[in-house]
Amino acid sequence: MKCDMDQILQQALSPEREPDCRLNRQILQRLEEAEMMRKQNKKRIPVVAFAACATLLLGSMGVFAAWKYLTPAEVAEGFQDEGLSAAFHGEDAIEINETQEYGGYRITLLGIVSGKNLSHYIGTDYQGDIEDDRSYVVTAIENADGTPRPMVSDEAYGEDPFFVSPLIGGLNPWMYNAVTLGGGYTEYIVDGIQYRITECDNVEIFADRGLYLSVNDGVFFENSAYHMDPVTGVITRNEEYSGVNALFRLPIDVNKANPDAAAAYIQSMEAENEGEGESEENATDVIIEEESVLMEYDE
Repeated sequence: MKCDMDQILQQALSPEREPDCRLNRQILQRLEEAEMMRKQNKKRIPVVAFAACATLLLGSMGVFAAWKYLTPAEVAEGFQDEGLSAAFHGEDAIEINETQEYGGYRITLLGIVSGKNLSHYIGTDYQGDIEDDRSYVVTAIENADGTPRPMVSDEAYGEDPFFVSPLIGGLNPWMYNAVTLGGGYTEYIVDGIQYRITECDNVEIFADRGLYLSVNDGVFFENSAYHMDPVTGVITRNEEYSGVNALFRLPIDVNKANPDAAAAYIQSMEAENEGEGESEENATDVIIEEESVLMEYDE
């Protein structure tokens, strides 16, 4: 699996500026640990980081007509998540219903809600800490030609994956995206439409920086699909990108920003990356020492 992930990361992060080895190592570690969590919790519905933890649609959800999208609350109901469904009915939820079409796909941002203890399914991060303060974004993905998206049980399911992620203005997207923000997703298909709930750490604390939702083809953030202005921090689509690179503005009230919490979050991320680097340096030292011993022994 690690070799596959190395190859994916090398292709996805091949842009003008590449992340350092510490970030790659951190992301790989989180993905591998998430995969282990998925195997251990395969009977549960809670999200795990970017494993296809999708379920078939059961029960009364099938009665909804094909001519309308499910609401975010209805999508949550499909996972029997009464808490999240109620949150999407609440006053803090934002219904957006904006559609963009690229690369033969139609992507609709249905809505977002953020807060503490919203979901019936509260998970833990890779360090074992409870993740109770989260943002939940609901999207719908369709084939632009009207053909249905493959069901989870179909062999074709997953052959054209998508990476859905909040992005933060002024922060490098390759470092601050749904993976490094502790994200994951669940999804299912109804009436040929692929509904996905993407969750990550609460992004409202960054509301004063400008928030986005990106949807690109592939299993990881595609750096070449977007640009970030180094002066203003504004993120835009790369108009020359030939695949899917939808980009939505998340209309979150700037008054919900928490600059102190945002600064602490960034500092924590940087400290973690530095810690990864120190571990690598120590590991390198050990390898060098072991090699020198072997050389002396051979002589």
